[in-house]
Amino acid sequence: MYEVRPAREADAPRMAEVHVATWRSAYRGLLPDDFLAGLSVDDRRAMWERVIPRDDTTVLVAATGEDVIGFCAAGRPIEEDLRTSGTVQLWTLYVLESAWSTGAGRDLWLAAERELRDLGAERVVLWVLDGNERAIRFYRRAGFEFVPNGHKVLGVPGSDREELLMTKDLSSTSAPIAVISDVHGNAVALEAVIDDMRRFGVQRVFSLGDVAAMGPQPRAAVDLLRSLDPLTILGNTDDYLVRPRSLEQFPEVNDQVRFHLEIERWGAEQLGPDGLAWLRTFSPSATLEIGGCRIVLSHGSPISYDHFVAPDTLPETLDEYFAGAEADLYLGGHIHHQFSRRYRRSTIANPGSAGLALDRVDGRWDGRVEQPAVAEYALLTVEGGQPNLHFRRVPYDVEALIDAVKASDMPNPDYYLRIIRR
Repeated sequence: MYEVRPAREADAPRMAEVHVATWRSAYRGLLPDDFLAGLSVDDRRAMWERVIPRDDTTVLVAATGEDVIGFCAAGRPIEEDLRTSGTVQLWTLYVLESAWSTGAGRDLWLAAERELRDLGAERVVLWVLDGNERAIRFYRRAGFEFVPNGHKVLGVPGSDREELLMTKDLSSTSAPIAVISDVHGNAVALEAVIDDMRRFGVQRVFSLGDVAAMGPQPRAAVDLLRSLDPLTILGNTDDYLVRPRSLEQFPEVNDQVRFHLEIERWGAEQLGPDGLAWLRTFSPSATLEIGGCRIVLSHGSPISYDHFVAPDTLPETLDEYFAGAEADLYLGGHIHHQFSRRYRRSTIANPGSAGLALDRVDGRWDGRVEQPAVAEYALLTVEGGQPNLHFRRVPYDVEALIDAVKASDMPNPDYYLRIIRR
């Protein structure tokens, strides 16, 4: 697992190697082969040795231990006509081809954006190579727009390819919102989420339900989440704690049913009157507007926390679930699976489960699942009225969770341990 951190002078040699390697992979077929083959690692090492110590630059790396897999750098615009008050330039953002689609590029940009905003930057500009469609898609998703008539020739021998100017207004960019669901009494995992989201300057939290039931730490999970002052949605297991179920409600009673009822009863006892009173404040659904984007929050759907909204749910079924609740973005939980999909002209997204993430091994909803030791959530930003979601999967200390199970007096602890170890 990589981390994003400020570059150190000792990173310069590896950054130079990554710089050359990423140019050769990103610009393959766009720039002449002989030019790419002639790129000098030594020249770039000398450049980074000069740039990293400067006080007027932001240089970040994505690294696994001491091994740099990507980097970004920003500072004063190179072209004089771009040097307006509050404007900075993203000079570089490169990630090794082997780390593409891992989220490293996105994490580098999010960390850089936060630092630049903290430094008072109001606008970011960058040049992207014409024809580099992967990079163009990335920057558009990050909220950048093309500047009309903003282009120049790159100046590489043997090529007349141009660079295109893009810009992003930071003054109107809100801090990301953390979207959390299905903590299920796992405070160890929730702590990992909170530590991670703080790196991105999160100032607002949406909780989509199922906070306390099932896990060994219902009270700790409630106290942690409550400290974030979230907008809270009622999940099915939240309701089970405040309105206890009985055996008579089940057409067939088996060991699994008995386990759920016992742990729900125990969870309610752990929360006590104050904790249960907080759960009673949860709303079945909520509708709000952020930056021109209309958002509907629910656990399953706006009309039932039991509804199962999945990547393959038919549009006709979704029409029924979302009737009378028009939105640009529908956020829900319940199924413990991260996904984003289009629905008509809207987006449906699920942040996954913070406390009981499930990986469907064969991709089937009725197939085998594994329980990875990761806490899932999402970061939401809105740019120009459009939602932008960044899914996060944060490792947590599963041994600490096992210790919490053993230290608790939760009913049937072995059953829960089998779940988290599968």
